[in-house]
Formats: sequence, structure tokens, C-alpha cells
Amino acid sequence: MSIHLSWSQPKVGRFALFYLGFRPFFLLASLAAVTLGVLWLLYWAQLITLETAWPSPVTWHGHEMVFGFGMAVIAGFLLTAIRNWTSLQTLHRWPLAILAGLWLSARLLNFMPNMQLLAAIADLLFGIGLALALTHPILKAKQWKQIGLISKVWLLVVANTASYTQPLHAQTWTLLGLLIIVAILLTMIHRVVPFFIEKAIQINRKQRITLPRLPVIQWLNLPLFLAFTAVWLLWPAHWLQTVSAWTLAAINGYVLLKWMHLEVFKAPLLWSLWGGYAFIVLGFLLAGFADTASVSWLAVHAFSAGAMGLTTLGMMMRVTLGHTGRNVFQPGALAAGVLSMVLIAAVIRVFGPLGFFSSQLHTLYLFSLIFWSLGFGLFLIAYLKYWLTPRIDGLYG
Repeated sequence: MSIHLSWSQPKVGRFALFYLGFRPFFLLASLAAVTLGVLWLLYWAQLITLETAWPSPVTWHGHEMVFGFGMAVIAGFLLTAIRNWTSLQTLHRWPLAILAGLWLSARLLNFMPNMQLLAAIADLLFGIGLALALTHPILKAKQWKQIGLISKVWLLVVANTASYTQPLHAQTWTLLGLLIIVAILLTMIHRVVPFFIEKAIQINRKQRITLPRLPVIQWLNLPLFLAFTAVWLLWPAHWLQTVSAWTLAAINGYVLLKWMHLEVFKAPLLWSLWGGYAFIVLGFLLAGFADTASVSWLAVHAFSAGAMGLTTLGMMMRVTLGHTGRNVFQPGALAAGVLSMVLIAAVIRVFGPLGFFSSQLHTLYLFSLIFWSLGFGLFLIAYLKYWLTPRIDGLYG
């Protein structure tokens, strides 16, 4: 992958963890996914008790999945992508290490009883630092089209801060955070997935095709998503929740079908993104059952374990390979297995309560957590050397 930047290349050493945002934050995100999965598994198996800075273990788990794991992936992806978009160096070396340290401090403090104030300070400093680090190069390069995406990061900071100041309503603010992440995923999916599919078809089949971008649907997503979010948070079970959710499911399901190609299902880094999009559509479908809370709330795990888990893992693989000078079309034999484990975890978690084995719900949750933890654990082990060592082409980044 060739990168042309408007700054001179710094000296490349042997330890590259803080050369570019994806390196520390993908490592931390993977570590968070494994740790949260294992701790939640042990808690559900009644092998440990969880006493954290939050009112309940469920509140802690949700908050850390969204504002811990989710924010780490977003930080790594955007700090890396914005350098490409603007040709301006984003945070690296000591400033990047400090930002990663703030994230890690907040996670550790959140795990300790009576440490919520310190956790809030660390998390707030991390969020503001990240948002400023993303906003500065965008404004300097005058890339106004990215303002909408950056504003979502600022909204995440607001939602996270509110979850600390109103701990009894933290689950509502966490849900808002999750929906903001889904909105970010939708934006990125529409930007990159059709291009990735076209490129794969061109390389593997020697064919040039153009998939529809459907800008009208992209434009419709924004007001519909805002309406859906407002109704679900403020007036749950209202009929407008059903209308907005199922309309979003219909228009995005149409796009999903338009992007369905045989080549997608041959490449793990394609079917993971396509599958993540499918879980977003499924989430909208489930949320549309507004008058059946036991069904509509399954949308939370369709969005988190399914969409967030599968999409972020696929993107972390692709970004890591591409930005360490490796071939994104040759992710290795492990990729399919790792992604399949996370897919199985999501399918069990979302469909288990609806299936014939709902009486074995506790066991199903344990299996889901095992697959999730194994998937991200193997990914962490396999990709750790990529994050720690320099690019294979000798470039800085």
C-alpha cells in the first residue's frame, strides 16, 4: 500500500506500537474484548462476583463494551484513516501513548469499586483528547465532508460523560452510545464495502463491475436514524419506533441485497463486513417489535455482538494488514476461523432466546461468550506482532 504524506518520514525503529493510531488501539480493543468476554463468562457461570465502579455488573458490562471496546476501535480506525484522508500526521509517539494510557486508566478504574470519579476524569480526558486529535487535521485540511463523522465522535464523548454524571440512567446513555456507533458503522460501510467488493472481483475474476452506491438511501438514513434513536430512548414501545425501525430495515436490507455477490462469501474480510451490515438490518427488524420488549431488546445484541463485533474485527484485520504493508487479500488461514467464532457467538446470543433451545438460555449465553472470547483471543495472539513491529516495506506508520 503506497502512502504519500505532506511530512517527512520519521526514523523507523524496531518498536512500532505508537507509530500510528491503529496499533495501540486495536491491541487495546482486542484485549478489552477478550477480558470483557472472559469476565462476563465467569460471572454468568457464577465463578466470580463483580464489584465495579458501577451500580450493577450489567451496567458496567454495557458501558465498557460501548465506551471501552467500541471507542478503542473507533480511535484506532479514525486516527489511521484521517492521516490518509488529509495527508497530515495524526497523533503518534508520546502523544499517542498518553491517549492510549488515558483509555487504559479509565478501563482499570471502572473495574474498581468507588473509583467512578477518577474513571470519569480519565475517560473524559481520553474522549476530549481523541475528538480534538480527529477534529484538528480535518479542519486544517478543510475536509468539510468529514464533519458529520467527527461530530458523532463528539456525541459519543457527551453520551459517555452523561453516563458518569447520571449513573442510575447509565444504561440509557450506553444505548445512545451504541446507536451512535451503529451510525458510524453505517457511514463507513457505505463508504468502503462496495469499493472492497469491486476490488476483490476485479482481482479474482478479472472483471470490472460497479456496485450501486444509492446516495438517496444514504441521505434517508440520517433523518430516519435520528427519529428511531429519539423514539427508542424517549418513548420506547411507541408505534413510531416500529415505523422508523422497519423503514430503516427495509431500505438498508435493499442495499444489502444489491451488494450481495458470490465473491463476497469467498473472502473472510468481505463477508465479515457484509455480515456486520446484515446484523444492523436484523437489529432494526428486532427493534421494530416495539410492543414486545423481550424481542425488541434483542436488537441491542444484534447491534453489539453482531454488527459491532463482526464489522470491527473485519476492519481491524484489513486496516492492520494494509497499514503494515501486507496483502489485504491474503489475510491468512486463521482469519476465516476467527471471524466465524465471533459470528457464531453473535448468532447464538441473538437467536438463542428465540429458538427451540430457549429453555437452555443460560448455557447458550456461556457458549456465546466462549466463542467470542476465543475469536478475539486468537486474533490478539496472531496480530500482536503486526502492531508491535514496523511495516514490512520500511515506511513509517
